[in-house]
Amino acid sequence: MDLKKRRKRPQRSNIIWLCMAAVGSFIIVFNVGVVFYYTPTFTYSPGVFTDSAANDHDHQHNNKNKIRRSQRHQQTYNDTLHELDMLSGGYSSKYIKCPPPLIPFHNQIVRANQTHNSTSSEYDMKIPKILHVSMKSRCLPRDLARSMDKWKQTLPNYSIFFHDDEAVAKLIDQEWPGFPDLRRAMRCVLYKGAMRIDVWRVLVLYKYGGVYTDIDNWPLDAFKESTIRNDLSAFFFRDGRDRPSQWFMALESHHPMMHLAMTQIVSNIMDMKSMRRPRIVEVTGPVAVKVAYHNFLAPTCCNESTALELVFANDIVMTGILGKQLIKISRDNFLFPKYQYNELVPYNATLNVTRQERIEMDSGTRHWEKISYKGSNLLPVDIIHVKDTLPLLIKESSKKLIL
Repeated sequence: MDLKKRRKRPQRSNIIWLCMAAVGSFIIVFNVGVVFYYTPTFTYSPGVFTDSAANDHDHQHNNKNKIRRSQRHQQTYNDTLHELDMLSGGYSSKYIKCPPPLIPFHNQIVRANQTHNSTSSEYDMKIPKILHVSMKSRCLPRDLARSMDKWKQTLPNYSIFFHDDEAVAKLIDQEWPGFPDLRRAMRCVLYKGAMRIDVWRVLVLYKYGGVYTDIDNWPLDAFKESTIRNDLSAFFFRDGRDRPSQWFMALESHHPMMHLAMTQIVSNIMDMKSMRRPRIVEVTGPVAVKVAYHNFLAPTCCNESTALELVFANDIVMTGILGKQLIKISRDNFLFPKYQYNELVPYNATLNVTRQERIEMDSGTRHWEKISYKGSNLLPVDIIHVKDTLPLLIKESSKKLIL
């Protein structure tokens, strides 16, 4: 009996030790699990170890910075819209009244938080959504008011600013440190129509950026807001001589090409042989813009070639000074100048005229014309007044040359 009892004691001891070992193993496994659960995990990428918690923190921080930058950008954009509204006289023209049949045009302002179906990157585009248009007065002939309504429909997310003669003068008369000879050069501009507008359109795009269009351009159905690419710093159509369009230009603000264009224009004005007979197309017009376009692209594009067929290539994204990119495309299917201007329309209850004639008769002006008679040396006339008592004057086309 004593021998049997002595043999059983070691068996009970073994069981106790086994239980203690099991409990100890459980405690160790539990502690390891807790430490593993509450310790940040590490992920591996080739050559780099990243802490996932730190990544989450950095991601949140970057998002906050992105939101702040977007808010500052939108505030700056809205401040620009307000400045343009004041400069163009839009704020003070809210209650303007025009004698019939003229129709007043009021600026369309679409602020950063008012765009239709806009995204957070809407205002990160390089060319701001601003359309600039100019004419002598905000009181528009009915057919030009129709054109402006078409632009509103085509560019619903764009702010549209109308610059009359007073607004044009206010911008040109500002201080321009980048063009120190501008004020002196403008004293040589005797004719305040076409040449003055040529200078103004370059200045307004240089300072504010956006899109400039002649008021008689008509956007076709294929023209969308996306036609003006938001990844480029400048956009042009090509004119009939394969030059970049001066009658439609879209650029970011302070674009080097506009600086080159303004510098070229000032130099051309100062070098004019005759102030009374300036060659407007070459001095301030499309030739000056063409030269600036060439000088902007030639140093960097096309393997530094200055060959015209390379520099003035169409439908190709070109890289110019400071790595800025632009494109020049055909206006076919996108834009039509003087749309339906030969169509007969009623001027009054008893007289039908073409749309072109009705515009001139409503406004009393013809723009950008030069009269040329055989055997005479008349000076260029920017604006010619038309008497309503001579509604068929324009039909005497054999007596004038349209620039």
